[in-house]
Amino acid sequence: MFLPVFFGGSESISYHWNWAILLSPVSTGEPTTYLGWLISGFWMTITVSLAAWAIALVVARCSAFCAQSRAQSRAQSRAQSRAQSRIARWPPSAPCR
Repeated sequence: MFLPVFFGGSESISYHWNWAILLSPVSTGEPTTYLGWLISGFWMTITVSLAAWAIALVVARCSAFCAQSRAQSRAQSRAQSRAQSRIARWPPSAPCR
């Protein structure tokens, strides 16, 4: 219902799609067709997106590794400071008489 109204009523659209242009050689003189350009562009898009995904994965892994090692070092330093505070209070003071 929306499409006939959008295109100007209930008349049919008469347009001849020239699909043969896809198989004709490109005008730049390269030994390929326009369909070859489309396929090449598709594979370039896939390649770039996979490369971006791989880079993002490596950056995320490095970031997670740095955050985890930082948390572990903080936990170790807290444990060491607790142990040192226990040692500093040893021996316990004698009770008052």
